[in-house]
Amino acid sequence: MAGLYLLLPPNYDGPVPQGYFAFRSSTYNVLLFFRTIMSEGKDSPDASHAVATAEQIRVYPLWEPEKSVKAMKFPNGSGKHIDMMYPVDMDYWRKLKDFIDYEPASAIAAETGGVLASLGLHKGKPFRLTRKQK
Repeated sequence: MAGLYLLLPPNYDGPVPQGYFAFRSSTYNVLLFFRTIMSEGKDSPDASHAVATAEQIRVYPLWEPEKSVKAMKFPNGSGKHIDMMYPVDMDYWRKLKDFIDYEPASAIAAETGGVLASLGLHKGKPFRLTRKQK
């Protein structure tokens, strides 16, 4: 749906300006996904309208004037190799610990927090594992 969307951080209790679809996030890290549809072309799909639609999107801090925001760039990833695999070694656990420390405690459900705590992952405390645990 077209419009102005306002994404608010966790525990935000300030004023919400009129004219926005406002959403409160439970985390500071947010991923935004959208999809455009390509038109049928003569010999292959025509991406021109889809790209033009995507290029109308702007993401910027609320206090920044929209006219000063640079147009977003959407590189063509067709045929490019991108490694989207998450780490499968101790790096995974270090990244998870960084997430736990950075995000508000309310971002993690209590039952999940209990499981993480049983693994030694506590917000604000060092993450130390024994050789056997590693």
